[in-house]
Amino acid sequence: MFDGARRRLALGLIVASVLFGGTYLAARHGGAGHLHIQGTDRATIAPGAELLRARLYRGAADAGQLIVLFLDPKTVRLELVVNPDRKKLTQLAPGAQLVMNASYFTPEYRPTGLLVSQGEVLSAFVGKGGPAGSGVLLLEDHRVQLLRREDIKNRSFEGAALAIQAGPRLIEADGTRGIRSDDGQHANRSFIGADKRGWLVLGVVYRADGGLGGGPSLFELQRLLLRLEPGAEGLAFALNLDGGPSTGLILRAKPALQMSESATVYSALAVRAKWP
Repeated sequence: MFDGARRRLALGLIVASVLFGGTYLAARHGGAGHLHIQGTDRATIAPGAELLRARLYRGAADAGQLIVLFLDPKTVRLELVVNPDRKKLTQLAPGAQLVMNASYFTPEYRPTGLLVSQGEVLSAFVGKGGPAGSGVLLLEDHRVQLLRREDIKNRSFEGAALAIQAGPRLIEADGTRGIRSDDGQHANRSFIGADKRGWLVLGVVYRADGGLGGGPSLFELQRLLLRLEPGAEGLAFALNLDGGPSTGLILRAKPALQMSESATVYSALAVRAKWP
């Protein structure tokens, strides 16, 4: 009788331990609950430049932070910096107020699609492939556009201030959802787009320790951006950039921010402006 009671007690303790461990890990690594914003702070940091910061939580667990820059394209100069020496973002584009990761690249350290910087084509457009090259963010004549890969034929991008081929398209050019299902893959993320004023939007969702499940899936990122200030200044469209360990953003203006990448990037997007 006592042996049976002891076995049942031992079994109960094992089950309880497993359940507790699973619950703890889910909470610790973001495996439980919906990803949501808890508190935002938006401020003008210079004429034509606004910074939004928000904490993210999955259930009650810290899931990192959302950083978004809103930039009037008439007040900034954007350039792509190729990084053959595999330097850190902090070492790239001295004098630029903002530097962040940009395009995708192969294991052989080659770009996977179109890159144009101040009229110079750094990498050619790729007409076929997976979702990582499904869109082109174009800045031309101070106008920000999102183009679908399948709509680009023989268009010349020479003369464009900026063009980046990446993907998937998070929010389409008409404001509709670009992603229809959730693959459940969580990571640090980065994106580029425009708001409804026509201002350029650059952002990252970042968790310093890169914790398992801490960041959003692409579907969750889309949902966050669609719900981010849905009024007149909400996002018009957005394109996913290279994320995961490549995610990094350095803001050298006030307030200074440093979210370091954990893997070397092939290219970086630099913003130069006359900010204090």
